[in-house]
Amino acid sequence: MLSGLFAGFAFLVANMGWAVYGGKPAVAPLIDIPTIFNNQAAPKPIEAGPFGPDNVVVGLVTHITLSMLFGIAFALLAAMLLILIRADVARSLMPRLAGILGHVRRDAAT
Repeated sequence: MLSGLFAGFAFLVANMGWAVYGGKPAVAPLIDIPTIFNNQAAPKPIEAGPFGPDNVVVGLVTHITLSMLFGIAFALLAAMLLILIRADVARSLMPRLAGILGHVRRDAAT
């Protein structure tokens, strides 16, 4: 969950930098997120100006929540992949280990 949060913040900083590079304010990504969340064509602040704190808060909460959820999903997928890889490696090593142990047993018996 923390890794998703940190990755989300890194992604947000990159988006903010890209917004500034494009001539928009740095908070533009945080203002754009509520338009998707609230199903709006453009930011419509409730009580504030176009870059009001209500849009920024909704954008930040949505971004943090989605970042943590993506982090959890990635961790679960990585764990399942690791389990599958370990099982595959164990299956491929078993015949080799059996062969090595068979040679050791024969050598010990003679």
